[in-house]
Amino acid sequence: MPLLPFLLPQGAVQALAAAGDMLFSAGQDATLRVWKLDGASNQWQCVAILRQEQGGHRAPIAALWASHPFLFSADYLGTLKVQLGLQQDCRIAAQAVDVSGSEVEREAAAHWAVC
Repeated sequence: MPLLPFLLPQGAVQALAAAGDMLFSAGQDATLRVWKLDGASNQWQCVAILRQEQGGHRAPIAALWASHPFLFSADYLGTLKVQLGLQQDCRIAAQAVDVSGSEVEREAAAHWAVC
């Protein structure tokens, strides 16, 4: 099953991280994507996307690290986002923390779009 163009990142993929059976990608388009391996087709499928308007990054993402239940991402504006409560079904159950410079700001929970 080919990926639909709107599911693919626009620009380069800057970082990858894996946790459990999920793969996360982050890129030049400032989006985070969650991928899961479909056992039947043996292909990776995008299951969720976090864009700027949903509480994601405002700049291209430079680094990504996953350690259950956290997903850490950093962008080229110096913003570090920590998604808390990472679930196996790709939901983010708690708030995100935005660390920019020396300020720490709690944000409302990010709303990941289902692919």
